[in-house]
Amino acid sequence: MKRKVLLSFFALIYTVSSIFCQTERGNFMLGGSAATGGYFSKNSDQFVLSFAPNIGIFIADNLSVGAAISSGISLGDGWRSSSFGIQPFGRYYFVRAGDIGLFGMAKLGLVGSSSNYNNSSTSRLGFDGDLGGGFVYFLNNSIGIEATMNFNMVKYEDRDPNFDLMLRIGFQIHFDRGN
Repeated sequence: MKRKVLLSFFALIYTVSSIFCQTERGNFMLGGSAATGGYFSKNSDQFVLSFAPNIGIFIADNLSVGAAISSGISLGDGWRSSSFGIQPFGRYYFVRAGDIGLFGMAKLGLVGSSSNYNNSSTSRLGFDGDLGGGFVYFLNNSIGIEATMNFNMVKYEDRDPNFDLMLRIGFQIHFDRGN
């Protein structure tokens, strides 16, 4: 009986220590997310595709900072728009239970866009910000698959702000600092 209790105790210690190693201070992560969607109405159809690769370092246990690159394309009836931006970010892992983690995140940066409507082109520069959170499922000590729900705001110099709620699916690879 003592042997089973002792083995169970060491198994628990091993499990808990391996669960938290992905988000320790000094480790870094590399990954990204993607989203797609469509808007369909009687007057216009639109297709959207976006990618956001990122890299970050854990400056404290469960707290990472880094940078994300946002890129996207929108296609509609007679028009096309593309965007590219860079956003510093912060991410904090609040809850960890087994292989699941919950986190909150914020990003704020610059974005540029180029639009073409019936062979007439325009370019804009603006601010892009995200506030949201999500969950991650760790497949192992290094790889996490995640889903995030972000409230996004984009403000170009000559336009009113645009607000979106976006579901993104992505992954992160967590690298140990090598100690």
